[in-house]
Amino acid sequence: MLPCGKRKKLHEGLDLGFYRNQKKEIIGFDDSTRIPTIYDGVIVGIFNDFLGKSIFIKHEISSADNRTLFTIFGHLNPDSEIYPGMRLQEGEIIASVASSGTSNVSSHLHISIGWAKKEITDEFLDWKEISSSETLKLIDPLEIIGRYSLVSSSTLS
Repeated sequence: MLPCGKRKKLHEGLDLGFYRNQKKEIIGFDDSTRIPTIYDGVIVGIFNDFLGKSIFIKHEISSADNRTLFTIFGHLNPDSEIYPGMRLQEGEIIASVASSGTSNVSSHLHISIGWAKKEITDEFLDWKEISSSETLKLIDPLEIIGRYSLVSSSTLS
């Protein structure tokens, strides 16, 4: 794999590319790796962007200061059954990991998680806006997902 170089700004999330199966083998993500949502929620948008396709989900969880939890999944092939406005239940499959194609980076899942202080509109669902706005306060995804499996047990062998 070729080195990717240094980023010009901070990375707004967590990239996952491997998991350990039931046999304790380390497996790399590929286009058969299925991705579930980590909480109940509503799909706010499915967008083509520099990550390929990203899914934005608003969860039914509020913080003490009245913010709403959002997750953003990137580098995906969304399931054909999902759509903006769709209600999701925790663990429901929303996508598979997109193939890395000819990229020098292996297939992986990008996750950003944050607390929004107001309703997020379509024009906000843009990485440039997210990284420069106070509308969504990004948090460490490991604070939220450490308790959850991101790979459907049906894909583990």
